Amino acid sequence: RRLMGGRSMIIEQVQLFFSASNPFISAFKDGLEVRAIREELDSVSRDNAQFGNPLGMVIQMCAGTRSESVSDIATKEVIRRDHETWSLINKDVVIGRDRDRDNVLNMLFGSSSNEVDETLSMVAIVGIGGIGKSTLAQYVYNDEKVKIKFDLHIWVWATQNFDIVEILQKILASVTDEKSDHGVLDKLQRQVWRQISGKK
Repeated sequence: RRLMGGRSMIIEQVQLFFSASNPFISAFKDGLEVRAIREELDSVSRDNAQFGNPLGMVIQMCAGTRSESVSDIATKEVIRRDHETWSLINKDVVIGRDRDRDNVLNMLFGSSSNEVDETLSMVAIVGIGGIGKSTLAQYVYNDEKVKIKFDLHIWVWATQNFDIVEILQKILASVTDEKSDHGVLDKLQRQVWRQISGKK
């Protein structure tokens, strides 16, 4: 009886040790879950990076990589945002932006695709860095309805501290397929006006 009683006490202690109420076991399980979550975040970050998705940087920050500080990652993001964008986009890798694209198209075309608001001069796409503003702009720019509706299609990239002369030169080059070396603001404005006046 003593032997049986001793065995059952040992079994109870072992069961108690491995139960969820044991703080050591609970912390160990939590650690395993956190590791699994970090590995999943790393995997998603790698997948997003290959598609040029800025979400990868956010996930990397959440995963807390020890090799880089948050300020290092933020600095890289600032440098990345200073890189020139382009109008071409692979629509197959754009996921979940159809509603946003349609909202922008509705603003461009009015309530129906046949009613263009002639007074509309600009649609601003605003938000924090890395949420996909350029991707959305590319998605709208390359939409077939936009190509049909508008006479001119001009993609211009600008930094935060942009130079108006450089912007006008880019617009002119996009319309005429010729590079303009004029640096006189007034002359550039007149040239751009002649090219775009009366066109949508």
